Amino acid sequence: MEHRKQSAHRRGITLIEVLVVIGVLVILIALLLPAVLWGRRAALRMQCANRLRQIGIALQSYVSAHQRFPYRTVISGLGSFTSHKVWLLPYLERADLFNAFNTVVGHRSPQNRTIAQSEVELFLCPFDSAVRTHQGWFNYTACVGDGAIQGWQGQPPEAVLGEGIFLTAITKQQSPAGCTDGLAHTAAYSEVVHGGGVVSGDPTGPGAARGMLGVVYTIEATNRDQEKLVEQCLRVASSGAAYPFRPRNQDWTMGINDAYNHLVPPGVPACEFASPSGGASGMPPFLLPVEAGPLRANSRHGSINVLFADGHVRAFSPTVERQVWRALGSCKGGEPVDDAL
Repeated sequence: MEHRKQSAHRRGITLIEVLVVIGVLVILIALLLPAVLWGRRAALRMQCANRLRQIGIALQSYVSAHQRFPYRTVISGLGSFTSHKVWLLPYLERADLFNAFNTVVGHRSPQNRTIAQSEVELFLCPFDSAVRTHQGWFNYTACVGDGAIQGWQGQPPEAVLGEGIFLTAITKQQSPAGCTDGLAHTAAYSEVVHGGGVVSGDPTGPGAARGMLGVVYTIEATNRDQEKLVEQCLRVASSGAAYPFRPRNQDWTMGINDAYNHLVPPGVPACEFASPSGGASGMPPFLLPVEAGPLRANSRHGSINVLFADGHVRAFSPTVERQVWRALGSCKGGEPVDDAL
């Protein structure tokens, strides 16, 4: 009888108690979620830097075997400009891709299209989650120098730019001894947001957005003043003018797509310069090398990882001083650089 009385007085959980428990859980989730997201972002940033280090090890292995850094690009059959990345594959434990790639006919050959459109995990920063559609996108990009024009008139395109680890002149290789600034003070690779999901833009079309990541804008070089052209590029986002653009870092086997420079600090927009058809007034008769424009490094995670020629990796803020950033791009500029870098 006593047992029945006790059972009769038992009560369930009240609505207020349920709401209290739910409230506590919501507060805990609200406190923990930012920490989880921050941890995930930090892990992705670390993974981006670690992949860059692996490329650095491969680059050092190549130099040990050949006593020189790779050609930036190799000219082969059918007008192909095959990227040095193809020759790094054996040192990245991707000898399978290297052996399957026909280096004689180059990247334009139908024989190599499947490989050219494949994704190599080590060439991609996991933080760049833009849509990828089997077009060989890549993030880690070769440094072609400081981008500063040394002279305009009467010189071939490959002679007018400051030298980097990967020379603008596609017929030359840089030697470690030739980098008189020191390998620890010379950038070899950095991050660039690729143009996955971006379609080449008609300046009059609906896709003519301003200052986008993952694209390169083309600006007509109507004068010889590189600084004025750079200012014109940096105003792309605010000038209201429309410029044609193309996706960046498409097809990792194509060497002429694989370039960034240290003309201006990291960020957007990135631009390439070209003389108008027929040559602008007072301009040399050849097209300017695209590397003369501010082909800027950038990323989706704020800081920008840079691989130096000696193999170490360091993250830089987009607010890095222009003079320091430019000095790190040149191989033999003789600029003073803090040893802490």
